Amino acid sequence: MAEFYDALETRDPEKREKDLFSSLVEQLCYARDHSQAYSAVLTDLDINSIKDRSALAQLPLTRKTEIAQGQTDSPPLGGYATPRLAGFYNIFASPGGIFEPGGVRDDYWNFARSLYAAGIRSGDLIHNTFSYH
Repeated sequence: MAEFYDALETRDPEKREKDLFSSLVEQLCYARDHSQAYSAVLTDLDINSIKDRSALAQLPLTRKTEIAQGQTDSPPLGGYATPRLAGFYNIFASPGGIFEPGGVRDDYWNFARSLYAAGIRSGDLIHNTFSYH
């Protein structure tokens, strides 16, 4: 019998899609309301209209060059981060002068689900060779 990480793995695909877009709307609202850069980027977008895959085309793209320029103008994160700087466990310096905030919660990288699917359980010893960039 198949073993699943949690009930989210086996929910109806239509329910999953609805849940994901609901979560996306919440995240976009949070970013707009708590981030200087995303407030500017999302100001003209009707976030509540993002309800399905076709609506994703309304989302503005943020280019790496824009992030780099923002981080030059307003170091270190260019106004793109939502928590205060003290809320991060670490900040990564990527090649090309881009800074990325580290985790603020358990399973920040969201690897628990994939590690579980690979058969890794609590107490197992693994050699982590994942690339984080």
